[in-house]
Amino acid sequence: MNSKLLIIFFIGILNFNTSNAQDLPSGFVSETIVNHNAGLIGIEFDSLGRAYTFEKSGKLWFIKNDNISSTPFLDISFKTAECCESGLQGFALDPQYLQNGYIYLAYVLKEDSIPDNQPAPAPSVGRISRFTVMNPASPNPTVDINSEFILIGSNFSNGWPITYIGHVGGALAFGTDGSLLFSAGDGASFGDDNGSDPTSFFQKSLDIGIITWDQNIGSLRAQELNSLSGKILRIDKNTGLGLPDNPYYDGNDPGSNASKTYARGLRNPWKLLKIPHTGSISQPGKFLIGDVGTNVAEEINILESPGENFGWPYFEGIDFEDTNRPPTPPAVWKKPVIAMRDAIYGNIHGNKTEVGTISLPGDNLSGNASIVIGDFYHDFASYPEIYHDNLFFGDFVSKNIYRTKFDANYNPEFIYKFGTLNDQIAAIRTSPVNGDLYVCVIDLSNSTFGQIIRIKATNSNSNPISKILLPVNFGSASYIISPDASLSYDPNPNDSLSYHWELSDGQSSTGLKPYFKVGDANNLNYNFIWLKLKVVDSTGAFSQDSLKIHFNTQKPIVDNIIADPDLNEYVDQNPINTAQFTAAVINPTSEPINYKWEVYDSHNGHRHLVHVSTDPQPNFSLPNITCESGASYWALVRCTITSDKGLSDTKDLLFSKNCWGTNQTLTFTKPSDTTYNVNRIKLTSSATSLLPITFFITSGPGSIYNDSLQFISKPGIITIRATQHGQENVHNIAPYKEQSLIVRKPRVNQSLTYNFIPSANKPASRIKLNGTTNTIDSVRFLVISGPAHIIGDSLIIDTLGKEITLIVYVAGTDELNFGFIEKKMTTCFDGINLTISTTNIDNPLRSKTVIISNQQLIDNWKYFAGNGIELLPGFKTQVGSVFEAKIAGCDEN
Repeated sequence: MNSKLLIIFFIGILNFNTSNAQDLPSGFVSETIVNHNAGLIGIEFDSLGRAYTFEKSGKLWFIKNDNISSTPFLDISFKTAECCESGLQGFALDPQYLQNGYIYLAYVLKEDSIPDNQPAPAPSVGRISRFTVMNPASPNPTVDINSEFILIGSNFSNGWPITYIGHVGGALAFGTDGSLLFSAGDGASFGDDNGSDPTSFFQKSLDIGIITWDQNIGSLRAQELNSLSGKILRIDKNTGLGLPDNPYYDGNDPGSNASKTYARGLRNPWKLLKIPHTGSISQPGKFLIGDVGTNVAEEINILESPGENFGWPYFEGIDFEDTNRPPTPPAVWKKPVIAMRDAIYGNIHGNKTEVGTISLPGDNLSGNASIVIGDFYHDFASYPEIYHDNLFFGDFVSKNIYRTKFDANYNPEFIYKFGTLNDQIAAIRTSPVNGDLYVCVIDLSNSTFGQIIRIKATNSNSNPISKILLPVNFGSASYIISPDASLSYDPNPNDSLSYHWELSDGQSSTGLKPYFKVGDANNLNYNFIWLKLKVVDSTGAFSQDSLKIHFNTQKPIVDNIIADPDLNEYVDQNPINTAQFTAAVINPTSEPINYKWEVYDSHNGHRHLVHVSTDPQPNFSLPNITCESGASYWALVRCTITSDKGLSDTKDLLFSKNCWGTNQTLTFTKPSDTTYNVNRIKLTSSATSLLPITFFITSGPGSIYNDSLQFISKPGIITIRATQHGQENVHNIAPYKEQSLIVRKPRVNQSLTYNFIPSANKPASRIKLNGTTNTIDSVRFLVISGPAHIIGDSLIIDTLGKEITLIVYVAGTDELNFGFIEKKMTTCFDGINLTISTTNIDNPLRSKTVIISNQQLIDNWKYFAGNGIELLPGFKTQVGSVFEAKIAGCDEN
């Protein structure tokens, strides 16, 4: 077999200049956000959008607002072997990093830390360690260098062995279940190393105990369970031990190499990426593995199940078998989904399919020699829709970035070149804040230096995100709505937005939060209308959101969920808890109801779907609920009902497990709505056990710092979960409590004043409305009740003697807040002569001049007149009623 030598030397320089021009699709540009004096080979983001990048020397750097820290975030270069392909290999943030501050590093031990070793290049072992960041969510977090906790590789005999200058592997990734996975290379020489290869360091490795004689089999170690080489390892992040559901777990020796092995048969798996939306609280999920190959193929493999074997060193690519190996290949091996070298192929339903054919469209390019798994692009607005759900990956040698998309069975649908960069590609990640690709590149043409390139779309101009916030979109034949656009935003912070509203009944308005009177109480001939919001940025780019406004209907309500047989809130696990679930529904309209039931496995701040049913009364078995110190688990039954008109309501039924005896309950005070320029807000929750509360963000643009909520520069609705993990042998895990708040962009508040409206004394009289504000925003008026209407800035009275309620408001803009004042007034008659036949008048009765009446008073009445009140024969009141008459005029209250 041909061999391939890829040796990467990283030598820092202090000053450099480089061109930023890259070969990218039309509508995309790149910008250099980091220039660094050493090669950067990886980048990861936390949930606040801050980045962490690292170099092979053992230095980790912190990036905030696209600015790299002036000193290393963490420096372990004094014990890291930086030689050839060895060094700091991988980095990962704990899924609860902002709460616990845990970070994980995979690195190769410096040669002089191994007794009796030789100078570099020399054999070594890899180590996986956890470090603690003392203030992870603060603006300037710091790492405790003395907090290292070694998970794998505590000494030179129990790390993963490296008997040559390459094939190190080294990527870290977390499973959905919280387990830690690592991709270890075979540690062998680049040729057909079947053991005792003279080009390798096998003898020195044997002499000092890095490998044993039975492990002196070169790349064949990738198949042997007594070695960590060429494997995907899956370990407990707290102990470094193998997990009981690993395929080769030995309960008598959980620290054995076999117990830690999750999959095998890999050569140099440099990159490892979890596939989003896979896994559960008991399953790690599915992963993509970028395995650097020989001259035969670079592979993208999909790890779907424990115990999978990817064939190396017997098999490579989709159809190559190496006959220079001992005649003991694995009986079953899994082929890659993509293989590329001088051509690119996809594995379509088990068949090798060349790119550029009808079955697999794309760009079939040569020159690929070192695969770099990148990242998935998800539901961001910054890239055009054709890139959504694409996997972006690259090749270190060709400098190409490719994109593909998988079907439900992980067959590639296409493979297109996205672009070619000027320098070698070391890592690709998608920012969780702006959705852009961030690429670590290395220039090897002269001396080594590193950059991080951001790739942005220009032709789509990062279209704004439009979102209607309207808590109630149903009601009687006629009602008032005030839709809110303040959850809309633009990914480009320098763009200003305008808001345009349209109703399908012909009404329209502008502004952040206008008012509309919808429907027609007298002649309604439709059941709903459409409300549409169009948000436009300063370049003319826009997006739209829409919502139905319903009339003469009410939302059905799930009042309660009933289990038969009844299940306690704290359930015992034996026997399995199975019940029929029924929703007690309040249905004001008697419209048909559709049901959707979901059962979730819920853990800390997330959940995983287990069962779904549309049966009105389904039977479910609750998922197994774990008792684990320091974490919380629940089973959740959710019922969603939807009327024929599309109005929905949801209710949850939550179950904890009777683990340790004493139950506890939580209280959680709802945080007030706020703006995201607030640094953080204190969260208030307590448990009856008096044990400490742990908070999690279940949705929305924020993060938890200790017992506070902090924000990123993005509006949204944040839902926070308060949990109490229990105390082993004392208190059970508490059922969680959740609260939500709205976070808006900070805007300037407006001062709104409204001058008193004098009473009108003539039908159809026109009253000039007078409202002012301290900004350029226009003051608007809307009659919300009473016989009047508005034309321009004038109030037209339709019927005298009635109360009118008026809204005076400013709708707001992208920079100005909305606000309103509600005012009431009653029009009066010029003069009135009431008779027994007079109808359609209100109490109190007002007249500008006089009131003359022979009308019988039916109930308590008030009479106000400017000049006089004359009661004629026939006027009388009921016993017990109160009659009040004042010479007070129209404006008396």
